Amino acid sequence: MFDFEGTLVDFQWRLGPGDVLFVGDNRADVAAARSAGLAVAIIRGGESSESLFAGDPPDHMISQLDELFGLVTTRAGREAPGTRG
Repeated sequence: MFDFEGTLVDFQWRLGPGDVLFVGDNRADVAAARSAGLAVAIIRGGESSESLFAGDPPDHMISQLDELFGLVTTRAGREAPGTRG
């Protein structure tokens, strides 16, 4: 289930919006993430040029998917979902 009201994201775990990073490549992805109350990372070189994000910038702008590892492991100093005891 993906609730665009931002109240609950529930795939295999019960995750709140603060536990999720939305990843996309265009302005519609930023709008969807914001609508759900999620942080968003945009991959450069996707559908939209970087300059188009000036009015509503993402939380993170990355160049390669491998940059996601650093974002999700250090984001707010929290442990990765699914590793809680």
